[in-house]
Amino acid sequence: MMIGSMPTYRCFLLDKDGKLSDVSFSDHETDDDAVSWAERRLRTYSDCSHAELWVDDRIVRMISR
Repeated sequence: MMIGSMPTYRCFLLDKDGKLSDVSFSDHETDDDAVSWAERRLRTYSDCSHAELWVDDRIVRMISR
């Protein structure tokens, strides 16, 4: 999904059991910018053990604590 000229990334935050705790959306110019954003999101959720970052149907990165 694209809003304007930047792709919209989705960050799924999951707990230690793999259950979804939060999902958020944000537009970024590059994958690296989006990864930094997802890492910051994960740090703010102490009950989450990992994040999945997606753009369209492509997984960009899986991030663990």
